[in-house]
Amino acid sequence: MKHLLTAALAVLLSFSVSAEGEIISEVDEVTFFLSGAQIKRSADIQFSAGIQEVILHGLEPSINPSSIILAGTGPYTLLSYRHEIRTIQPDNAEPTDPRARELQAKIKAADDSLSDMRYWQQDMRFRLDVLKNEKRLLLENPINQGQAIGDSLELLKNAVDYLSKRLTIVNDALLELQREEALYTQTGGRLGQRLQALRQEYQSLYPTKNPYYDYRLVLTIDAERAGSGSMDFSYTVPSAGWQPEIEFRSNGYGEPMELQQRALLHQNTGTDWKGIDLFVSTSNPAGYRNKPMLQPWVLNFIQRGARRDAALLDAVQVYAAEEDVADEEVMDAVIVQSFDVAQAKSYQQLAYKRFEFDRKFTVKSGAAYPVRVKLESAKLDCEYRLVAVPKLDSRVYVQARFADWQEYMLPDAKAKLYYQNMFLGELAIHQNMYADTLEVSMGFDDGIQVTRELLMSGSKNRIIGKRIEQERVYSYRVQNFKSSPVTVYIEDHIPLSRQEGLEIERMECRKGSYTEHDGKLEWKFDLDGKATETYECGFRVSYPKDKVVQGL
Repeated sequence: MKHLLTAALAVLLSFSVSAEGEIISEVDEVTFFLSGAQIKRSADIQFSAGIQEVILHGLEPSINPSSIILAGTGPYTLLSYRHEIRTIQPDNAEPTDPRARELQAKIKAADDSLSDMRYWQQDMRFRLDVLKNEKRLLLENPINQGQAIGDSLELLKNAVDYLSKRLTIVNDALLELQREEALYTQTGGRLGQRLQALRQEYQSLYPTKNPYYDYRLVLTIDAERAGSGSMDFSYTVPSAGWQPEIEFRSNGYGEPMELQQRALLHQNTGTDWKGIDLFVSTSNPAGYRNKPMLQPWVLNFIQRGARRDAALLDAVQVYAAEEDVADEEVMDAVIVQSFDVAQAKSYQQLAYKRFEFDRKFTVKSGAAYPVRVKLESAKLDCEYRLVAVPKLDSRVYVQARFADWQEYMLPDAKAKLYYQNMFLGELAIHQNMYADTLEVSMGFDDGIQVTRELLMSGSKNRIIGKRIEQERVYSYRVQNFKSSPVTVYIEDHIPLSRQEGLEIERMECRKGSYTEHDGKLEWKFDLDGKATETYECGFRVSYPKDKVVQGL
């Protein structure tokens, strides 16, 4: 234990004692941005009279030097500063305490024994090679090969006796050497393990300190007199930030919407931030850009016969085939935007929100899990609507609409939706995407059903002169299976015409709203419990009989 304390004290002294004028600053405050963080540090400094350098060291490796801001107090003037990186070579002098000398002696003895063992093993391998070669020569003798010799029988008998005796001697010697080799191998393995264990023990007690980098600010000051003062400074680092975690929760139809926002903090600066004042900002200085410049907006005619984008205005498009339309009557145009798409997406919203906390936090560098902090929780006044689009789906959707959501300045993120403690999915939040009212689908109401069917009796096709008229009439059926009254909004549309000579007329429909530019229809139904209501709506299409209409 005494040796451990001595070693720990030596390491502590080697890193805490600084040269004259070198100051270790403390991290006081960190502001996390969506990408990056601003670190504020402070240090007490002492100085003599005159011009001199003060070094603030122990900073993070990934400092953005352009973001450094300094503010000092005391009888001195800051003349200049610079950011530098210095390689520090630690003192790795051999320890001289008794335990170190004992371990060093054991390591040397084990290393010497292992070296001797390697020489013995090498000598043994040489002797084995000699015996193996002799055995090979004996086995390759013509007598062993079954070849006849021209000498007398007595000579042959003597030769066979000699070969037999010599092979026996060689085989015995080989077997003995192989046993010794196995023993030496086992002994050498144990010696190697012992040596490795001793070295590991020594390294754990007296670790070798590797060279390291010191990231520092070098201040040049002019002091009026000897004294002390303080220095506050800040800078930004890119290797930190926070990820938004947003949830919208509703306990049921008619209940307010609860907004919960949390931040997942992460940093990989190489320095642990302990006991800091924490701030979280929705701004993103790393994404700052200059105001985008508008470039000329050019319209071109499309080629004759080209079809219009079917996604226009979310309406049903009706086309006349083989139509000869004059160029000046073609309304479809290719929009050519010559500005860079990336620049168009880099619009910077200046408004942001900053959160602060009333306790200290610790955020470690490279932690396996982020630090989760709660930013805010609020209840949003919410209007619920039951909406059906029977052309596409007979189910009724529960739509939650809440206004003034942008006052919370939510960052771009995917928000999780929960309705009655059931996860529904995710909603993409974009500051510049929605209007003041945000509409969110909260699932289905299985107690209501809306169907839409084409009435064959009301649908007609007839020729009147040089024109064809087609009528389409649809029947809508709204059923409330629940015992309580409900209000249901139903959406549909009628087709639009973009061609001369192709006329579309809305026929008599139940009173509702209609917008001409996109052909959308909307009805509002107030149904009592267990009630059913039906209505009809249709449209009439008229066009030259030498044309063919697509889309009906």
